[in-house]
Amino acid sequence: MFGDIPFSDAKFDRAFDKTLTEAEQHLGLTVSLGNRVLGCCYCSIGDYFIGEGARIASVNTICVDQGAANGLLGGKVALRLTKGIEVWARSRRSTHILYHVTSGIKIRQADEFFRKIGMKQIGGSYGVRLF
Repeated sequence: MFGDIPFSDAKFDRAFDKTLTEAEQHLGLTVSLGNRVLGCCYCSIGDYFIGEGARIASVNTICVDQGAANGLLGGKVALRLTKGIEVWARSRRSTHILYHVTSGIKIRQADEFFRKIGMKQIGGSYGVRLF
């Protein structure tokens, strides 16, 4: 659904800058093999918008290189990213981690992966293109 939206270097740079200047609230991780980046993620953390005493780590994106995604290496990359997110979230006293899965690509595989590592589905993402 979002594939037609042009990439913005400026917005990417602002998000990346937050991982450096506001590291308490923003995380950017990469998994590399040599010089090749095999996966990355971007997360932010904040209070639950209608509740007290909960901090939610929201995973806005988690990506695995298409060339690695179909094999054992892709699973290892995804697992390393999710473990890194968990370590970061725990260190910031997060009570929950919420993964936003909105790509529409390989939904079954993503569901199987997240369930296999102990997560449960809590809803779905729906969208409509207006223009």
